[in-house]
Amino acid sequence: MIFLFTMRDKVMEVSIKLLFHISVFYALFIHFHGEESAGGGFQAGAILASVFFVYQFVFDEEEYLVTKKLSFRLLFAGIIAYFGFGLITMLAGGNFLEFEILQKFGFSASSSHKIGIFIIEFGVILVVTMGLLQIGYSFKKVFDTAQPNTDL
Repeated sequence: MIFLFTMRDKVMEVSIKLLFHISVFYALFIHFHGEESAGGGFQAGAILASVFFVYQFVFDEEEYLVTKKLSFRLLFAGIIAYFGFGLITMLAGGNFLEFEILQKFGFSASSSHKIGIFIIEFGVILVVTMGLLQIGYSFKKVFDTAQPNTDL
């Protein structure tokens, strides 16, 4: 009977420890580049979640890098950042997520757009990363309760 991941592979562990920081840096690069173009928060969130999943799979630890409680709170913070900014723009007399309304508070047109995009992308990266981590936590719960099939 052959089990593929019964022993911890040192090469894989060292590789993940080296690539973990580079991957997080790449996700942040995608995120901050996404402020200039559409969609950076979603891709960066998916990359961050995959980095956390790979780390968890390789080291197979009981404790997560981001605990379930913290990920739920950060997910909620991302939702609040996204919709909260939209509600603020509506309360100020504009449409939902209308960045130009920040000019009423003394910001220039370009800085109001950059501030608005930053807040939106920050909320998106939190929601995507923590949402995917919550989905992963639910899969781990399902697979932990199932009995493995050892009849090969």
